[in-house]
Amino acid sequence: MRLFRGKFCAAKRAAKESLRLPDTFNQNSFSLLLNEMSRTNWHVEVMKPYSQGKGVITYLARYVKGGPIHNRQISLNENRIQLKYLSHQSGKTENRSFSKYGFIKQL
Repeated sequence: MRLFRGKFCAAKRAAKESLRLPDTFNQNSFSLLLNEMSRTNWHVEVMKPYSQGKGVITYLARYVKGGPIHNRQISLNENRIQLKYLSHQSGKTENRSFSKYGFIKQL
């Protein structure tokens, strides 16, 4: 795994000038992140190609196209954000209320 991690971090270091970083993320922060990544133990599992690739793409496309939260699941009431979601524990649709800050913090 060290070889993969080393090659990955080296490639990112070589490309850092051409990467478009967020406004809040400067070159120094990027270098610090790469240094931290190179010291962290990684667990990467490489497997044989999935035999039903179309199913995998269909599954992933839901998140790429529409995102994990749809507009119909969110409503704004009295400066609070209401979120409807399917609880995997109960199997029922549940509601949760957040402050605006609390909602962003959960993302």
